[in-house]
Amino acid sequence: MSAAGRWRYPTALTAVGDDPGLSDGIAWVARRSRRFGGTPLVYAPGRSNVDDNPWLREFVDEARALVATWRRPATTWRGGPVLAAWPTPEELTRIADDRRTTALCVVPNSLDEVAAWAQAAQPRLLGPAVPPPGAARLDPVVAEALTTLSGLVDPASNLTAAQDRRDAAAVLSIAHENGHSFTGDDVYAWTLANGWPARAATRLAALAAHVSTGQRPPLPTSTFATEILDVWRDRATQGDAPK
Repeated sequence: MSAAGRWRYPTALTAVGDDPGLSDGIAWVARRSRRFGGTPLVYAPGRSNVDDNPWLREFVDEARALVATWRRPATTWRGGPVLAAWPTPEELTRIADDRRTTALCVVPNSLDEVAAWAQAAQPRLLGPAVPPPGAARLDPVVAEALTTLSGLVDPASNLTAAQDRRDAAAVLSIAHENGHSFTGDDVYAWTLANGWPARAATRLAALAAHVSTGQRPPLPTSTFATEILDVWRDRATQGDAPK
């Protein structure tokens, strides 16, 4: 699944910080709600983050917006535009993937935390917002390795099965041990753009960060033949690797 097919709704990104980030984001979400309908939702780390913030508190009162937090989802919310305030990468992907989300504006705590999402979503920049630092292009051979892995495991299972973790470690280790470098952030951005759910992407990124330091996780030996590397290199040379 491509990122374009994953999120078929408007997205926006504000500047870091409460002002003007929150004020710009609130205005954008309020306009979307008035024009296209739906109940606005504020998605924040905790309820106190909303109640103790004058911009968010006023928005919730005046727009009759609902509030959801990392631990308390909005079970009664039936859909509409979302203001995601200071989300982690995983929580951002979670609300972005919610089928009830009809538009999404992100107020970042830091640009690094929203870089992978922004790379995939290409949001509109509001006010003085600047795009997050562009991620380096993933080594095409690593991209082919991840494509192979995506066909072997079920990302929806969030890499909970020992066999899936074993195969993921093997794929990453073969690439790394043969001179193809990557970081956890590289892998997270690729999986996010290629349809992996947030939790699976996060777990694979953590595994990739571990392998990239030269460590091989203590998992059962995979049956992967190292000859698969030649297949990845051939495909990458042909220009078929996902960008």
